[in-house]
Parts: sequence; C-alpha cells; structure tokens
Amino acid sequence: MNKGLLILLIALSLIAAFLLLKNIKRQPATFPIDNEQLPKNWSVYKSSTLPFSVGLPPNWQVQIQTPTLFEFTSPKTTDNPLGFVELNSGLLEKITQNWVDKLNPKTILNWEDTDFAGKKAQKINLLLSNGPAEYWFVKNGKDIYIINITDENGQTFTQMLTTFKFFDFLPITLQNCQAFEGAEICTQQFEPVCARINTNETGLISWETFGNACTACISSTTTKTIVGYFEGNCEEITK
Repeated sequence: MNKGLLILLIALSLIAAFLLLKNIKRQPATFPIDNEQLPKNWSVYKSSTLPFSVGLPPNWQVQIQTPTLFEFTSPKTTDNPLGFVELNSGLLEKITQNWVDKLNPKTILNWEDTDFAGKKAQKINLLLSNGPAEYWFVKNGKDIYIINITDENGQTFTQMLTTFKFFDFLPITLQNCQAFEGAEICTQQFEPVCARINTNETGLISWETFGNACTACISSTTTKTIVGYFEGNCEEITK
C-alpha cells in the first residue's frame, strides 16, 4: 500500500474515533437516584443523617421524628403518616422475630426472605383491620431498616418503594466514643451532642441530648449502649 495513502487512512481513523468519543453521551452520576428515572414531577429526598434516599411524589413531605425515624405524609394525610423508615440494630432475623411476636398470628399472611434495593431483606404481609399492609426489614451493613409506605388509598406504594436507594456513607459523621473510653467523670462544659442509644435486648434505637460528648459516652449500661453522637442537640438535627 502507498505510504502516503496509509498515513491518510490512519489520520482519518483517528479523526473518526475522536468525533465518536466526543459525541458519546456520558451517563450522569446518580447520587443516589437519577432524577430522570423518577416519574414526572417527583423529587428526591436525601436523608441528612442516614445513608438512604427515596423518591417523593409531588407535594409529599418527610417528617423527621428522630435522626433514625422518618415519616411520609401527603397533602391529604398531613395528620396521618402514609409510611415510615425506621432504623434498628442487631440481627435481621432477631429484629423481625421480635416485631412479629407482638402481632396477632392471624394477621400474618406471608413472611419470606427477599431483597430490597439490592440488600438482604425479609418481607411480611399483614391483613390488618384497615386493610392489607406490607413491611420490609432490610439489612444494610450492621443496621436494620424497617420500611412501610402506602399510597393515599392505603395500598402498598410499590412505585415509591422502587426508588429507595442506599449509599455507602453517612451524610453526617457519627462520632465514636473512643476518646472517652475508661472515663468515669466528665467536665461540665456545655457542648451539647445528640447520642444514638441502642437497646441491647431489642435492637431499638433512641436518641438523647447530653450536655457534652463525655457525658454521653459514659452513659452506657448493661441494657443500653451509646453507639456514638452527632454534635448539637437532637432537636436541631431533626429540623
């Protein structure tokens, strides 16, 4: 082949490759939901204290009851939440069993292993006095999320559930208590923190404001464990 022709063909190939790469549409980064994947006029709610997000229908609101309990309302149900996301800690099977033990066995229609948003989960279908209900118990790392979301007609809101996403880090860093390990008394300066408290037997999580980090961290007992804390009081974090 003529050397000049070969050089021309190589040059044309490089130009074509450049133009092709230039016109390839890059996939937009999703954090954690791509808005284009949502139904029209929906928005994305990203938790400021837990690593999850969920799509919200128009005018729906999230009520933050604690840093680990979120309730959903619509304009028609302001006083009656349509669902919730609640964080627990412990073994998936134990948390689910503790929850089931509080129910009337006749209300349980189905209980199965499944997955939810790519995570190991258990799903329980109930028949309650106000109609059927579906609860998900989802393992994400060391935590268990209990999730229930219905639409305004009281039916499981599958469309909203499919928008639920987990990501791999906390939006706000939960400080650990290593700096206060072995401490028995604390200074009295007022630098409030909101501490996460795990109930050792049930896995239930609660939150409490303490005067400072030291006071929070030395408050663990045989029945409850202070896992860590956010800076600031709990009321500020849930605003």
